[in-house]
Amino acid sequence: MTLLVALALLGMGAGTTSASAAIAPITSSSSAGATAGGMSGEAEREYTTMVATRYQHHNRESEVDRTYFYDCVGFISYALGRATPAAWATTRDALKIRPGSVPSPTRYVSLFDEVDAGSSLPGWAAVTSVAALQPGDVVAWYYDRGAASKPGSASGHAVVVGAAPTPTGGDTYSVLVYDSTATAHGPDDTRLTNPANEPGPGGRPSGLGRGTIGLQVTSGGQIASVQLSAGGRDVRSAHYGMARPVS
Repeated sequence: MTLLVALALLGMGAGTTSASAAIAPITSSSSAGATAGGMSGEAEREYTTMVATRYQHHNRESEVDRTYFYDCVGFISYALGRATPAAWATTRDALKIRPGSVPSPTRYVSLFDEVDAGSSLPGWAAVTSVAALQPGDVVAWYYDRGAASKPGSASGHAVVVGAAPTPTGGDTYSVLVYDSTATAHGPDDTRLTNPANEPGPGGRPSGLGRGTIGLQVTSGGQIASVQLSAGGRDVRSAHYGMARPVS
């Protein structure tokens, strides 16, 4: 079933609540003035120049004001439109996303599954393992409806990889990521100290930021579970996807 709503992660820790659904517009400025460096460069550009950011489902971005109000898939889609227009055009067309809407985490995972299966999708390349992730790659996941370990009633999440994964022992990696969220990824998350991060639905600093998650891998190097803060609790009963946007 095609989902045209942006269902994104809201609660990530104990006692937090979940995501809601809303249609999230991509403004005309999303394809104007694209920056160098692909998705990694675009994430860093938005992060370093932002004056204000907030996690919300009705996405509103202004390059003039340097304000970025979006949810996780709103951020991914906006950055794709600016940094890798071919990847965004393929995403929009393959998933039949109507103008003014963005794919949910579930739809991003389905797209990445097609890339992994060998489908020729211009603008996207497969990532064969967590160890092969590079800055600018996109990781997305969605939870089973009845998953006991998911945070609140959250539906899923999506992030841009900010640095190569670091092995932390056994079958786990820590990964620096950029994302838009309402809850920080651990004590060193930039949202905790950056005054540009306005309070989100839960009253805590939210929006675009940088933090570190953990990824546990299977024997084949694929994602087995995610730690929403590196070294924290594994969140299982989810479906994962990862892919590389290319020009």
